[in-house]
Amino acid sequence: MAITAAENAFAVDLYKRLGKAPGNFFVSPYSIAAALGMVYAGAKGRTAEEIAHALHLDAVPRDMFLQQVKQAPPVGGDGITFETANALWGADRYPFKHDYLATIKAVFGGSLTPLDFSNPEAAADTINGWVAQKTNNRIQDLISPEALNALTRLVLTNAVYFKAPWSTQFSTYDTVPTGFRTATGTKMVPTMNITDFYSYGAGVGVKLLALPYGQGGMSMVIILPDAADGLAAVEADLDAARLEGWIAAGQSTKVRLVLPKFKTESAFDLNAPLQSLGITAAFNPLTADLTGIADVPHDKLYVSDAIHKTYIDVDENGTEAAAATAVMMAAAAAMAPGPPPPPPVPFIVDHPFLYLIQDAGTGRILFMGRVTDPA
Repeated sequence: MAITAAENAFAVDLYKRLGKAPGNFFVSPYSIAAALGMVYAGAKGRTAEEIAHALHLDAVPRDMFLQQVKQAPPVGGDGITFETANALWGADRYPFKHDYLATIKAVFGGSLTPLDFSNPEAAADTINGWVAQKTNNRIQDLISPEALNALTRLVLTNAVYFKAPWSTQFSTYDTVPTGFRTATGTKMVPTMNITDFYSYGAGVGVKLLALPYGQGGMSMVIILPDAADGLAAVEADLDAARLEGWIAAGQSTKVRLVLPKFKTESAFDLNAPLQSLGITAAFNPLTADLTGIADVPHDKLYVSDAIHKTYIDVDENGTEAAAATAVMMAAAAAMAPGPPPPPPVPFIVDHPFLYLIQDAGTGRILFMGRVTDPA
């Protein structure tokens, strides 16, 4: 589907913007794209064009985009929990357009809850409670009361929760302290070990390994630079087409995998990254055209803030991950013996790497991250 290619291109673009800061991080481009999609549904003119361009939807008519979102097949599969939810939180008695609210309900499954933003503490508590409930309490305090005020007209939220076991789980007995090379030296970290058949491939300067979840409906793809200090170079050259080619070239191979356990929590202010992707008009009260959402003279909507929080925990059993995004708008068989089989290919994750979690059925990149220090 065109939407999958567009989302994956957006995922890589976003990763490269957010990855400019050093250290571990984890992002859900799926969640951010969903929130932006709800803004796009009510944007017009240059505002809509810029969002479409950032989401790589220039060649996809908006009606087709909304139809594809509505008809997208479910993510995941047997043994996998993947839940996503959208919601609108609007200023009480503000005249949002009925057609827009109907579109959000039909396409994104989100409904409008009126709030009194002149009481920012209570409004933030309500929104944060919904986010926490939808993410199994992994995302807390997404919105601070300081981000809301009497001029806030609308908050769009998306929440994603994912939990799944590995198709073949690691044994805790095989987890041992192992050296991981960081920018400041080698650290001993709890590291998992297993030998099994995985989709394995290699590109220029990198090796890739896909670890399936559940019955294979989703997988984590680990992209390991050949050089211990090679992550920055891999990130600089990364694009969606190259990434897709690497993954497609993987073949079932017996691999000895050595992978550190890790946990990452990240928080992002998306204003600057989204503007660097070309979404500028929406953030400017003088140029934003969100009249498809509401058209109130002298009380025009514009995007005042966009925020994103994530959580991931990877261990012997599998992966638990969550993400939430908010966009705030203000006014303004037996045979004879033969030669011995070849030894398993080593895949030793002992230095910084990037990874993604992908839906096997659609190829959509749901989460993406980097580990520079698992300790």
